[in-house]
Amino acid sequence: MRQLSTVEEVVQEMGGISAAAAWAGIGYTGVHNWIDRGYIPPAWHWELETYMRDRGAVISADVFGAAHRRDARPRRQSEQKVA
Repeated sequence: MRQLSTVEEVVQEMGGISAAAAWAGIGYTGVHNWIDRGYIPPAWHWELETYMRDRGAVISADVFGAAHRRDARPRRQSEQKVA
């Protein structure tokens, strides 16, 4: 199976921005926003994962925002930097 590591790779695998937008039933700018943010919103994860797996591709967790969520999670008091 092919490993897709970026939103751009996923969109290209789907046939480009217009094809991805048609698949998702959203406008061109919606998919372009995925690319700009660097992750695909949670509402699409299961359906997109299934769609791509059926086509022989696996999507990296980072495409689904894993790295973004790691960076955004609240820090424990012990992890906070002291000024």
